[in-house]
Amino acid sequence: SLRSAGGAQDIVAIIPKNLANGTPTEHLSILEQDGIKLYYTDPILMPESMDKDPIIHQRWSGVMNKFAVWRLEEYSQVALVDTDMVFSFDSESPDALFDEC
Repeated sequence: SLRSAGGAQDIVAIIPKNLANGTPTEHLSILEQDGIKLYYTDPILMPESMDKDPIIHQRWSGVMNKFAVWRLEEYSQVALVDTDMVFSFDSESPDALFDEC
């Protein structure tokens, strides 16, 4: 929906290296064919104090990798858009995300 709504910025999929081998190559190829840049990064582990609790570990361990956006140093602006976000064709262009920065 980001491209359909008029967004022209790079779209980058952050892929933790420890999950890359388990991701089917045909899935990664689809992303690349759609113009999405693949960024492989070392996983970001939870602090030990959080990781000790199995409930917290189960809920938050994968979420920590979102902090990898701070590793995208080749960009002067970054907006973290999660996979469950949808952009409406009738609203403001996604480019507006960067107007306030």
